Order: sequence, then C-alpha cells, then structure tokens
Amino acid sequence: MTGGQQTERDAERGETLIEILITMIVMGIAVVALLAGLAATVRLGTHNSQVTHVRNSAQTYAEMLKAPVGALVYEPCGTYGTLDQSFLPNASYSARIKSVEYVTIVPDGNIRDAATWGSACSVDKGLQRLVIEVKVTSGGMSSIETVAIIKRDARCTSSTYQSIDQGPC
Repeated sequence: MTGGQQTERDAERGETLIEILITMIVMGIAVVALLAGLAATVRLGTHNSQVTHVRNSAQTYAEMLKAPVGALVYEPCGTYGTLDQSFLPNASYSARIKSVEYVTIVPDGNIRDAATWGSACSVDKGLQRLVIEVKVTSGGMSSIETVAIIKRDARCTSSTYQSIDQGPC
C-alpha cells in the first residue's frame, strides 16, 4: 500500500456520488439544449406553414378580384367594402382591401410601367389598383401577406387607355 502499489480494494473502487451527480447535470443540460432546439424547429415549421397558407389565401383573393364577373364586379370609383371571408381556412384568418387607388395618367398606353395612381377618384378611368391584405394570428405568431392587383373595367380595352382624360375608358 505504499510505493504506488494498488490494492484490490482500490482497483474495485467505483465512481463517487459527486462524479455521478456532475455527469447527470452535464447530461441534463445537453438534453435541455436538444429539446429547446427541437421546439424552435417545430415553431419555425409551423410559422412557415402559416405563411404559405396566408400567401395562398391572398393569391386566391387576388384571382377573385381580377375576375371581370363573379365575386367582385368592377365598381367605378368603388371602395369595395367588405370581402367574403368564407373560403379562408379558419376563423383565425382575415382578409381586407387595404387600399384602392385610381389611375390618373397612363402615358402612351403603358399601364404597367408608367401609370400614375392616386387615392382620389373624381372621374373613373377604367383602372383601379387594389391592395389586398390577408392576416392570420395563431399560437402567438402572426403572418401578413399583401398583394396588389390592377382591376380593369371589362368595358374598356387596352387601346382605350391611350387617351383617358374623360369618363370611363
């Protein structure tokens, strides 16, 4: 037992209680970190799914509004009021027309690139830009998707936009 010799009892000596407690604490911290990472991944997946549903709903509204007939017929100088909420996935979703702008100038008939839009409508000229907003709040997270579309009076053709200083078209 002197001079560096090990006895049989020393060789069979196990881990101490302190060593086991330290090992358990380190393992517990590692497990908590892994679970926190897993929870964050699940939340992110849920949020991404929610964003996808909101985008799809906004695109559906945009398609409804672009149709010349059906859910939302063109209203000269219209404000459009309330949108139909019936096709939204559930009650936590809402949709609205955030703004309606009216075309004021369309130089050279180039509607996409050079049109000037305003919020006042004294004489409707057959084109409106509607901004649609769809929102969902669920599980403490909210997502908002905004889509802008141009709504055209079905009575107007593209050739009639070149000189629109008077009434519709």
